[in-house]
Amino acid sequence: TEQSDPEQSDILQCQWQGEIILRPDGHQHVLSLVKDASLSAGSENTISADRLHCWFNEVENSTKIVQPDNSSQPKHFQPDRILAMGNVQVQTPQLTSTTPQLEVWFTHQEAVLPSRAGQTDTPPKSPGPNNHTQQTTTHQTTSKFDVVGDLIRLQLRKVGQQTYVDRININGNAFFSESQQSEPGPLALAVSGDSLSVEDATGKQGRASVIGNPATIRARGLTMSGKTVQLNRGQNRIWVDGPGWMTLPAGTLPSSTSTTLQVPTQRETKKPQALAVIWNKGMNFDGKQVRFSQQVETRTDSMKIHSDALEVDLTHSVNLLQPSTTQDIGARSLKFIGAVTAENRTIVDDQLTQWDRLKVSDLSLALDSGNIQATGPGHVQTVRHGQVKNSLSSLTTNNDPNPLIQPTVKGPPSKTNPGWNYLETIFQSGMSGNIHQQQIEFTGRVRTIYGPVTSPQDRLDADSPEGCGKEGLLVHCDRMVVAQNHTNDHTVRDIELVAIGNTTIEGDAFTARADRLSYTSGKGLLVLEGNDAELWHQQAQDGVNSRSAARRILFWTQEKRLQVDDASFLDLSQP
Repeated sequence: TEQSDPEQSDILQCQWQGEIILRPDGHQHVLSLVKDASLSAGSENTISADRLHCWFNEVENSTKIVQPDNSSQPKHFQPDRILAMGNVQVQTPQLTSTTPQLEVWFTHQEAVLPSRAGQTDTPPKSPGPNNHTQQTTTHQTTSKFDVVGDLIRLQLRKVGQQTYVDRININGNAFFSESQQSEPGPLALAVSGDSLSVEDATGKQGRASVIGNPATIRARGLTMSGKTVQLNRGQNRIWVDGPGWMTLPAGTLPSSTSTTLQVPTQRETKKPQALAVIWNKGMNFDGKQVRFSQQVETRTDSMKIHSDALEVDLTHSVNLLQPSTTQDIGARSLKFIGAVTAENRTIVDDQLTQWDRLKVSDLSLALDSGNIQATGPGHVQTVRHGQVKNSLSSLTTNNDPNPLIQPTVKGPPSKTNPGWNYLETIFQSGMSGNIHQQQIEFTGRVRTIYGPVTSPQDRLDADSPEGCGKEGLLVHCDRMVVAQNHTNDHTVRDIELVAIGNTTIEGDAFTARADRLSYTSGKGLLVLEGNDAELWHQQAQDGVNSRSAARRILFWTQEKRLQVDDASFLDLSQP
């Protein structure tokens, strides 16, 4: 019987190579197709398999057709369920699937027609709590699903000519993905695991739960894994109860964390790094922020950070109802909560050139602005190979035969220390600064020790002057600012130290005291300022000490040149 175009999708077309069997099964009819079987409804909806079984219910045709011979009305059948086995392939505008076995159940609702007043009645509701409004229909027509697994069960709801995917269950090697038909390319959502359950797949309250070893959800550049990963589209939430791991782009995250954990410039950091997070208790993602709890470990290519918890603010919000694929998201800021330890290793040409370590509390890092902040007590250690120009060791090392102040230890001059340089800052209150500007400030009974070491495993002891070695320095102050600048060739880094408040600096053969002290390694200039700033220096071994006191004392460490402004005492006597 010929039918009009709107009804063509209700015509079921069958193909097979073996046999076809139609038989009653209780109050239903079952159609069986064997060998290279397929069922098609219209030109775009096809199920093919080695064997197909389809159960139908006989229903009254809502449209009465007048027969010329007054014969009975033609029978109308609705599919109730389908069982497909062996090499199953499903192709529809909304869903594709590959599986050894597929089970499909159907529910049917009458389409809602516009009223004569130009208004529409309330859209039909699916069984259960899911209410598919017009917005839901729009969502389902723009999304395409790919479903793969060993056993797939689908619950479909037909409303007139429209079909909605209400439920998907996958057992064994489960994979489910959602992409945008209007935006071919990257997947908006991909879920994989051992088993997967999706409720209200095309609705606004869609929910998914995946179990596996691991179970994984990927969305907009994020990858989340755990034993069980859950998603709720209505709550715009993805979460994991228990241990798991996650990766996300880190935007402009540098290879190191701060000036004290020496930060490369933008010239050195040309591509975004991936941020990997491992946690022990749980993860919660709400579209704007990701929270990780208990024994959290954060990693990049070169850095590892441990904390009690972690909060990551994202560069862009994610709306699971409208999963755009045009732009991946990344980390905008990181907040490490509780006790924080960090370690960074910089490798150049397969050689370790820098090793940074940090221990603080509640570390916050804004990747866009570069602002960094942490709570003390804490300490920061940096060991760098041959990177510091004009070391402070020149205060006590020079071969000038007629220096203004005779050095205690003689040795050859060196513009760049070819070995390892150690810098450690210990503080009690806090640290803050900017990693892009490469400047950090420490507060609260600050101690900074600086000097050469023979290997990256060595360290200087800030608890005693003897621990500084012959060429080391120890600075005590209320507040310390550490900054790092590149020279013109961008290969040598100058370090600038500014100590403020109750400042003292100690070396093997000299001691200085001032309200404010500054030193720039590239210039080799030590500046002491304040009321009666003082500098003591031992002129030679077993000799006498010289003392200078003034409001301002400038000392060029390479030239051994001293300038005193507004002096109150000056003693440069020779032994």
